[in-house]
Amino acid sequence: MTTAGAPAHRPPDTAVDHFSSVVVHLSRRSVRSHAAAYADVDWDSPEMAIDPVDERFRPWHGDPLACTRWYRRQTPDVQARVGLHRVAVAMRTGWEFENVLQRGLLEVVFWLPNHRPEFRDAHHEIIEESQHTLMFQEFVDRTGLDVAGMARHEKLMSRFVVPLSRRFPALFFLFVVAGEDPVDHVQRRQLRAGVPHPLLARIMRIHVEEARGTSPSPGTTSGAACPRSTRRAAPRWWWLPPCCSGWWGP
Repeated sequence: MTTAGAPAHRPPDTAVDHFSSVVVHLSRRSVRSHAAAYADVDWDSPEMAIDPVDERFRPWHGDPLACTRWYRRQTPDVQARVGLHRVAVAMRTGWEFENVLQRGLLEVVFWLPNHRPEFRDAHHEIIEESQHTLMFQEFVDRTGLDVAGMARHEKLMSRFVVPLSRRFPALFFLFVVAGEDPVDHVQRRQLRAGVPHPLLARIMRIHVEEARGTSPSPGTTSGAACPRSTRRAAPRWWWLPPCCSGWWGP
């Protein structure tokens, strides 16, 4: 019972404690489950070898390029080379995009005070993205192709995105989700349809499983398909760290 004029008793705010416990849990989970670019992929296995004219590298399921007259007129060898080139470009662009996320996280942790659980969680994520980067670039190097990733102006634009991780974290992670989710959706869709080449399938499964924490069900396919109508699947957010709502203060 409170006396007249006395402030009513307010329960303690546990939002900050809950936030910290979630971040600690994520950090511990990262120790138990993480990717290792040169341990999870048997790069030197004969079945993982990359042959530029391997028909298993033909464009992915639903790729608009595979539906063009120009592509259909090409020989199987040329079709395979085109598909491999598109995959290599996607790999290069993918790790360049993840590099923006890494730089943003480093910008955040650089200014964190001591005793903040976000420091460890952010570095676990940075390490995980570095493992993905190693896998993507290793694949590109083994193709023998000198592909380009982002356009020069896009790389320059990334310099304006990175500071948003501290100044406007919500917008920064919106950029992250907008860039990651479409790629994740395409990969999950292709994994369901089937990825003929084992190396590409392995890399995609590692990336999707690390992003989702789920195991995609593989299938089989003989190449890209050109459906007469395509249903647009609703995107599923791959990851939005709970700490993004707390890094600018409780």
